Amino acid sequence: MTTSTLPDLLKTLSREIGALADTTEALHELVCHDCSIRDASYVQAVQSIDRAQQTLDNLSVFLGTLGEHVSDDCAVSLTAALDTVRLTELKHRLAVPQASEGAGRLIPATVGEMELFS
Repeated sequence: MTTSTLPDLLKTLSREIGALADTTEALHELVCHDCSIRDASYVQAVQSIDRAQQTLDNLSVFLGTLGEHVSDDCAVSLTAALDTVRLTELKHRLAVPQASEGAGRLIPATVGEMELFS
Protein backbone atom coordinates (compact mmCIF):
# COMPACT_ATOMS: atom_id res chain seq x y z
CA MET A 1 0.00 0.00 0.00
CA THR A 2 1.34 3.43 -0.95
CA THR A 3 0.90 6.08 1.72
CA SER A 4 1.92 9.68 2.11
CA THR A 5 1.69 12.27 4.79
CA LEU A 6 -1.02 14.75 4.05
CA PRO A 7 1.41 17.71 4.04
CA ASP A 8 3.62 15.95 1.45
CA LEU A 9 0.62 15.10 -0.71
CA LEU A 10 -0.69 18.67 -0.59
CA LYS A 11 2.74 20.06 -1.49
CA THR A 12 3.02 17.65 -4.41
CA LEU A 13 -0.44 18.59 -5.66
CA SER A 14 0.48 22.24 -5.28
CA ARG A 15 3.59 21.79 -7.46
CA GLU A 16 1.66 19.83 -10.10
CA ILE A 17 -1.09 22.43 -10.32
CA GLY A 18 1.53 25.19 -10.35
CA ALA A 19 3.26 23.55 -13.30
CA LEU A 20 -0.11 23.40 -15.10
CA ALA A 21 -0.63 27.09 -14.36
CA ASP A 22 2.76 27.88 -15.89
CA THR A 23 1.97 25.79 -18.97
CA THR A 24 -1.44 27.45 -19.32
CA GLU A 25 0.17 30.87 -19.12
CA ALA A 26 2.57 29.90 -21.90
CA LEU A 27 -0.40 28.75 -24.01
CA HIS A 28 -2.04 32.12 -23.46
CA GLU A 29 0.99 33.88 -24.94
CA LEU A 30 1.19 31.43 -27.83
CA VAL A 31 -2.48 31.75 -28.77
CA CYS A 32 -2.79 35.50 -28.44
CA HIS A 33 0.31 37.60 -28.80
CA ASP A 34 -1.83 40.44 -30.24
CA CYS A 35 -5.45 39.98 -29.20
CA SER A 36 -6.39 43.52 -30.16
CA ILE A 37 -6.73 42.48 -33.82
CA ARG A 38 -9.04 39.52 -33.09
CA ASP A 39 -12.83 39.36 -32.91
CA ALA A 40 -14.73 39.39 -29.61
CA SER A 41 -15.32 35.62 -29.43
CA TYR A 42 -11.61 34.96 -29.92
CA VAL A 43 -10.69 37.44 -27.20
CA GLN A 44 -13.26 35.81 -24.90
CA ALA A 45 -11.72 32.38 -25.51
CA VAL A 46 -8.25 33.72 -24.75
CA GLN A 47 -9.58 35.33 -21.58
CA SER A 48 -10.87 31.92 -20.51
CA ILE A 49 -7.29 30.59 -20.83
CA ASP A 50 -6.16 33.44 -18.60
CA ARG A 51 -8.91 32.62 -16.08
CA ALA A 52 -7.84 28.94 -16.07
CA GLN A 53 -4.21 29.95 -15.47
CA GLN A 54 -5.17 32.22 -12.58
CA THR A 55 -7.41 29.54 -11.05
CA LEU A 56 -4.66 26.90 -11.30
CA ASP A 57 -2.15 29.32 -9.77
CA ASN A 58 -4.51 30.17 -6.90
CA LEU A 59 -5.21 26.46 -6.23
CA SER A 60 -1.47 25.75 -6.25
CA VAL A 61 -0.77 28.43 -3.65
CA PHE A 62 -3.79 27.36 -1.60
CA LEU A 63 -2.74 23.70 -1.46
CA GLY A 64 0.89 24.60 -0.76
CA THR A 65 -0.11 26.85 2.13
CA LEU A 66 -2.57 24.25 3.45
CA GLY A 67 0.21 21.65 3.38
CA GLU A 68 2.33 23.87 5.61
CA HIS A 69 -0.42 23.92 8.25
CA VAL A 70 -1.33 20.22 8.43
CA SER A 71 0.20 17.94 11.02
CA ASP A 72 3.04 15.73 9.74
CA ASP A 73 1.54 12.72 11.51
CA CYS A 74 -1.57 12.80 9.32
CA ALA A 75 -1.13 10.11 6.64
CA VAL A 76 -3.37 8.99 3.79
CA SER A 77 -3.43 5.89 1.61
CA LEU A 78 -2.77 6.75 -2.02
CA THR A 79 -3.19 3.27 -3.52
CA ALA A 80 -6.78 3.56 -4.82
CA ALA A 81 -6.28 7.14 -5.99
CA LEU A 82 -3.00 6.32 -7.77
CA ASP A 83 -4.78 3.51 -9.64
CA THR A 84 -6.88 6.19 -11.38
CA VAL A 85 -3.84 8.13 -12.68
CA ARG A 86 -2.99 7.14 -16.24
CA LEU A 87 0.08 9.30 -16.83
CA THR A 88 3.13 7.36 -15.64
CA GLU A 89 5.33 10.33 -14.75
CA LEU A 90 2.49 12.05 -12.89
CA LYS A 91 1.70 8.84 -10.99
CA HIS A 92 5.36 8.59 -9.96
CA ARG A 93 5.50 12.21 -8.80
CA LEU A 94 2.32 11.76 -6.77
CA ALA A 95 3.59 8.53 -5.19
CA VAL A 96 7.05 9.79 -4.28
CA PRO A 97 7.28 13.03 -2.27
CA GLN A 98 9.52 15.55 -4.03
CA ALA A 99 12.02 17.88 -2.43
CA SER A 100 10.87 21.46 -2.34
CA GLU A 101 11.70 23.37 -5.50
CA GLY A 102 12.70 27.05 -5.38
CA ALA A 103 9.41 28.87 -5.88
CA GLY A 104 7.33 25.78 -5.23
CA ARG A 105 6.96 24.91 -8.91
CA LEU A 106 7.82 21.49 -10.25
CA ILE A 107 8.86 21.38 -13.87
CA PRO A 108 8.80 17.78 -15.08
CA ALA A 109 12.04 16.46 -16.53
CA THR A 110 10.08 14.98 -19.42
CA VAL A 111 8.68 18.24 -20.78
CA GLY A 112 7.93 17.81 -24.45
CA GLU A 113 7.58 14.04 -24.34
CA MET A 114 4.21 12.75 -25.42
CA GLU A 115 2.54 9.88 -23.66
CA LEU A 116 -0.28 8.13 -25.48
CA PHE A 117 -3.04 6.61 -23.45
CA SER A 118 -5.71 4.11 -24.30
